[in-house]
Amino acid sequence: MRGVYYGGFHEDPPLIIAIVLDSGCWKENKYICGKDKKSELIDVYESIGIAALNMIYEAHDLDIDSCLLTPSQKDVSEILKIKKPDICPLMAGFGYEKKGAFQKERERKPLSELVSYEYMGGKK
Repeated sequence: MRGVYYGGFHEDPPLIIAIVLDSGCWKENKYICGKDKKSELIDVYESIGIAALNMIYEAHDLDIDSCLLTPSQKDVSEILKIKKPDICPLMAGFGYEKKGAFQKERERKPLSELVSYEYMGGKK
């Protein structure tokens, strides 16, 4: 996390929740609804994304800043003692904004530059 700026805190988040995929729960088809291995894997990754998103929504509701982090598998496995084939593809960080910290100014493009309307048979 050193030297990385996420969310409104601009320093290491004080709380990081690691979302670990326990291969025993999904490789045996206990909790997934896929027709083949590829769709099963997609289902698994969508599930952790939804879990992380719900954590972030709840934090936002409580006025807590948050960020999503994708850790280096080698480092996170070593730090958290995660044994293969389990992995930690996603982490969620939580904290409060550091007042006076540098924050990149964000500008939005006008909607007219981003949206186009197309109809069957071409544009009208």
